[in-house]
Amino acid sequence: MIVRALRVVGSSIVAQVALLAMALLLLSALLAMQVDRLSRAAPLVLEAGYDMLAIQLVGNNHRDGFDHRSFMASDMVRRTIARNPDFRFFIRGNGHTGGNMPASQTLEREFRRLGARPAGLSGLQICQLSSLKRPATRRSGGRFVIYNDCGAASYYLELQNLRHVVTIAPDQPDATFAGRLLGMMTGYGNALMLGVLLFAAAGLLTFRAFRRVRTAVRGFDFDGGRIEMPVERFPLEVRPLARIINAQAARVRADYERQWLFLGAAAHELRTPLAVLRVRLEALEDSPEKDDVKHDVQMLSRITNQLLDLMRIQYRQGERHDFPLLGAIEDAIDDVRDEFPGHRFRLQQEGETVWQVTSGNASLFGVAILNLLRNAASVSDPSMPVTVAIGRDGEVRVIDGGPGIAPAIRDYLFDPFVKHPSNRAGSGLGLALTREVVAFHGGVIDAASPAGGGTVFRVDIRDALRPDDEPDA
Repeated sequence: MIVRALRVVGSSIVAQVALLAMALLLLSALLAMQVDRLSRAAPLVLEAGYDMLAIQLVGNNHRDGFDHRSFMASDMVRRTIARNPDFRFFIRGNGHTGGNMPASQTLEREFRRLGARPAGLSGLQICQLSSLKRPATRRSGGRFVIYNDCGAASYYLELQNLRHVVTIAPDQPDATFAGRLLGMMTGYGNALMLGVLLFAAAGLLTFRAFRRVRTAVRGFDFDGGRIEMPVERFPLEVRPLARIINAQAARVRADYERQWLFLGAAAHELRTPLAVLRVRLEALEDSPEKDDVKHDVQMLSRITNQLLDLMRIQYRQGERHDFPLLGAIEDAIDDVRDEFPGHRFRLQQEGETVWQVTSGNASLFGVAILNLLRNAASVSDPSMPVTVAIGRDGEVRVIDGGPGIAPAIRDYLFDPFVKHPSNRAGSGLGLALTREVVAFHGGVIDAASPAGGGTVFRVDIRDALRPDDEPDA
């Protein structure tokens, strides 16, 4: 039972957040008890000295005048006067005065006299003095003055004869720092702090959970046959969605397989009638109509073979073996020369390395290069040579002298049945088949059109290449 509960907690975001919330509540309760114990053992006492009394005095000086009754009703003021019977206070501000001593007994007149007389520094005058204190003793009580006469904000405050400072009783919870902290933790502050911590923890746990999902989905290979997500590796809250995706993926895969089986069967059934048709055409007398029909039959045969090659690649039925890269390209050039006798084809090899393709298929790779050469010859003028270049690193480039690729179709140039220009002869399957063949060899293909015209197709299968240890003489 315990092991099962631990498994549920480990795989459920909600369970982890709930467990964390319980732990935080327990921790806050223990901390509140400890703070309460410490606050009772060592309270932090607040003293009602001149500063606190001045704040109380200013707080009761309103626009309508000084509220003498409210000031005297304060517990702190009443206790201060009880211990200091001759305690005196005076305030002037907002056009009003207040206090229990006349203005003539304050130092305000002296400050005004000093402010009206130059201080000897280029007419500098004293107009503001903050918190002037005369040392307070049990005998004198001292004085506390705040003076400002610099402009519109003119005010004066003075307190005298505070010989005995009163304190707020330690048994009042708000009188101690620890008590205030305890109140904060057990009130709205506790709820707010707990909410923030839970929100942060939930976000962190959710991020970790979906990172696991992302790691699992990253290896999801639809074409490679692994079409089922590892549901058990997902959090409990995500597993129903993963099961739905698995069911939909299986359904799509089944439709995908039926489609390719149909195309493969249709292409296979077409090969025999096309072969018979070619034999019968050879028996006819030469004529322009015969040449047109032969061209159409060749086109149908090419489409049929391309469909069969695509089906072989889709189902990984191509036999894998090692073969020389240069040999497969030379065979493709020989084949395309027979189809385009009026064009020139050049082969360039950079460097002296003889590359060997590992775990590939020479027949399929030759078909891919042949499709690129056919595409290049069909868009190039016969006077412009078509070049196949093998780079020093084994990258294969097919360069033509055609008009280039329009930006509008660059993103889907390798999709099935895409032709550029659209009125070109052909089925539009050549580049799609080439991309599948390159992917079969673990590589990528792209196309670019330089500013001067033409197109460069780059076939990169360098991960499947190795130098041949025994090059041919």
